[in-house]
Amino acid sequence: MPRPPRAPSTRFRVDPGDIPAEKVARRLHLTPAQFDAVRPRLFMRGFPRPDSDTGMYCLEAIDRWRHLRHPSLFPELVALGAVQTPAIPAPVRDLGELAREGEERRREERMASRGRAKTLGEIDAEAERRHREAQPATRMSDQTFQTLAAEGERQRLQAVEARRLGQKITRKRARTTTG
Repeated sequence: MPRPPRAPSTRFRVDPGDIPAEKVARRLHLTPAQFDAVRPRLFMRGFPRPDSDTGMYCLEAIDRWRHLRHPSLFPELVALGAVQTPAIPAPVRDLGELAREGEERRREERMASRGRAKTLGEIDAEAERRHREAQPATRMSDQTFQTLAAEGERQRLQAVEARRLGQKITRKRARTTTG
């Protein structure tokens, strides 16, 4: 009976074109459970769907989708006619701009919760007034402050004079005891 052909001793690596969901998750640095959780959002953003017969994902399509998220970094894809999916977010904005928008939004919410719209100047003046009213016991009048400052200055001068006189007395005592 003839023998079946033997496999060659040298084997060549074959890179897969399609991969299962577990490997897609690993390619995106996610666990399979995390990938299952974010899969609907990825599909909404244009992530390639699996093959209807095999259930496998096209590796090349996944890589192109990843690269198209950053067209400024991969201009060759845009030059080839690849289209950025509409669900890809707009370019990142300046953090200062985001902070200003957040502050405006908070102020608008405060104004809406008070019933009538106020200008920013009115809001700031009201906040300053409330701050002053909240601490009446700790605030002192200018006259009280000047009185306390004068008393402190008087005490400091007395202490300086006492030290000076004390030094004179000790010098005199030192001269009389040695002389």
